[in-house]
Amino acid sequence: MVKPIKFGTDGWRAIIAQEFTFDNVEIVTKAIIGYIKGAYDPSKPVIIGYDTRFLADKFAKHSAEILNNHGINVLVTKEDAPTPVVAFSAKNLCSAGALMFTASHNPPEYCGIKYIPDYAGPATPDITDVIVENVRKIQNGDESFLHSASIKGKTEFFNPEKAYFDWVKKLVDLPKIKNAGLKIFYDPLYSTGRRYFDGLLEEAGCEVTVIHNHVDPLYGGGMPEPREKFLGELINLVKENPPSLGFSTDGDADRFGVIDEKGRYITHNEVIAILFRHLIKNRRRSGSVVKTVATSQMIDKIAEKYGIKVHETAFGFKYIGQIMRNEEVIIGGEESGGLSIW
Repeated sequence: MVKPIKFGTDGWRAIIAQEFTFDNVEIVTKAIIGYIKGAYDPSKPVIIGYDTRFLADKFAKHSAEILNNHGINVLVTKEDAPTPVVAFSAKNLCSAGALMFTASHNPPEYCGIKYIPDYAGPATPDITDVIVENVRKIQNGDESFLHSASIKGKTEFFNPEKAYFDWVKKLVDLPKIKNAGLKIFYDPLYSTGRRYFDGLLEEAGCEVTVIHNHVDPLYGGGMPEPREKFLGELINLVKENPPSLGFSTDGDADRFGVIDEKGRYITHNEVIAILFRHLIKNRRRSGSVVKTVATSQMIDKIAEKYGIKVHETAFGFKYIGQIMRNEEVIIGGEESGGLSIW
């Protein structure tokens, strides 16, 4: 019996060579094509990125071929790239959205696909519902909604690094970080945050030491998840080299881990609360705040003090993203280590 393709809170993930196969990647790609053709100008390209997982680059190129066969032009990252970089590219390059091949922080035997719309946030339920329905139709033998293309699309490769760096430099006071005089230790957990997190800080003149910065689809026998239990080496480096801080990112670099100057792991809830207060107090940001039901009540306490409206959503960043699309939000975050600043 063929197992159904199910979309979770952030795309479809499955075990490679069991459910996550080239045939099923074709089904999901066609389902996304069905959504794209109904929502975008057919001349707009689709961005494709991938992380360091086993066969992720091959799945990405296979998906590009399917898109080309349906008349859609594709821009594929030259190398593995973080999800935030691919999302930025989706908006920056005026695309019809992006496909990101990653299973995020899941074990190494998994891969997955995220569809990222052109607004650079997670696909909201109104979008994923269409894609899921298209998957169901294809699995039942109905591809009539796809329509044929008279001209085949083409695939080109691009490097998103410079444009992304230029954008981040407008948002973050990198000279201030440099002037703090701290040593920075970074652990990308053998995955795709390398070259980006450390690259930005090095360009700013910071002293950065990177560990586990080579590709290993088995993640050194651990998990690409920046939780305290996987960051022992990073914690020891921070303790042994004061004054310093430690940072880590997950498999596709959209979740974070932070180690303070005493070697203490700062929880995701604490990081979100610290940033929320900073954005209100120091950056004078206005708007609301969005959090999931499992995210810390610290957010509510800060919001109460500054008179900020709080939205509480179901678990899953796509629900946070849905509110962020409709109003001005200072920060949206969840306890599992994802956050977005609009």
